[in-house]
Amino acid sequence: MQADTSLNQAGIFVLAASNDLIGNRIANSFNGMLLQAGSPGRGEAYGKVCTSDARIGILEGNTFHGHGRFGTYSLGSNYPKMTDQSIASNGYNVDQSRCDGFDESGETRGV
Repeated sequence: MQADTSLNQAGIFVLAASNDLIGNRIANSFNGMLLQAGSPGRGEAYGKVCTSDARIGILEGNTFHGHGRFGTYSLGSNYPKMTDQSIASNGYNVDQSRCDGFDESGETRGV
């Protein structure tokens, strides 16, 4: 097994932890679920979303077993935080400064 290479596959792979992942069953892959933050978005959403430091969605009732490495693996800045992402803004973040993990005074933007 080769960690952190192109062979590092996962049963569930997401670039933004804001997805809701509920009731999944994953077995016998390298990682069960890989949350990899750090992308500025893709396609139409490029530069309009906070994937690093984004809010964390609902992770409930998932089962991971028999993996070569981790059941749940998180890379990047995946921790809960308040942003202005909403349905009203088509899922985009209007104020990109809220994508930062900390405000101007050094305080966390966490929930």
